[in-house]
Amino acid sequence: MIISEKPFIFPVLFFLFLLESSCEHHCPIPQKSFERTIELRQDINSKGDGDAYLNSHPTLENINGSGDQHNIVANWTRFGDPARYRSYLKLDLSDIKTDDEIISATLLLHTKPSGSDGSVPDIVNQTFDENYVQICLVKDSWELLTLSWANQPTFSQLPEDYIVFSVPEDFPSVIGIDVTKLIKSIAGNTKKIPNNGFLFKMMPEADAFPYRSFVFYSLNADVSKQPYLRVQLKSNY
Repeated sequence: MIISEKPFIFPVLFFLFLLESSCEHHCPIPQKSFERTIELRQDINSKGDGDAYLNSHPTLENINGSGDQHNIVANWTRFGDPARYRSYLKLDLSDIKTDDEIISATLLLHTKPSGSDGSVPDIVNQTFDENYVQICLVKDSWELLTLSWANQPTFSQLPEDYIVFSVPEDFPSVIGIDVTKLIKSIAGNTKKIPNNGFLFKMMPEADAFPYRSFVFYSLNADVSKQPYLRVQLKSNY
């Protein structure tokens, strides 16, 4: 015996109609995404309030170089005693939305190969030993008014929270450093800790042989030489 399928047509169509009507009011609209590149620079109204260098020597451990035109990272000496320089840098990342996917991030630094106003003398000879700089994520908030070697915020030493780069021997005027994994930790849809900026120090630092240094222009410099970030994002709309 052949059973006709016609009686089932109306219930099926009615169900599809109800499903479509329901989705018109309750189903989420599929999101589309697009890629964009932004440059994050110091706000012109807050020039110079986001970076400084510190010195470990007892005569300088309670002050900072926040007013200098340059930031210093070095294993050096002062009055014949070993001294270490560290630099802190923080940029505003609020233009990166909480649901943005960070594809890449590059930190652009304008270098100064001839030292910094006498604080660190001539260019460091790199023909016999490579010059490494470590950039770490800072864990605690900090203020320039109280920042000093004797009063530093803690920084992360976890492998996923720092990078190490070698200063090129030809010392180009601008160095681009891939900081993608660091920015992913402090911004966008993979953020895990607040943005407290970066710490720059030599690698290795303690008991390392002087003289090694890396000097770059600070946020106090002319706007054309200030540090900035170039970030490629995937955003939803």
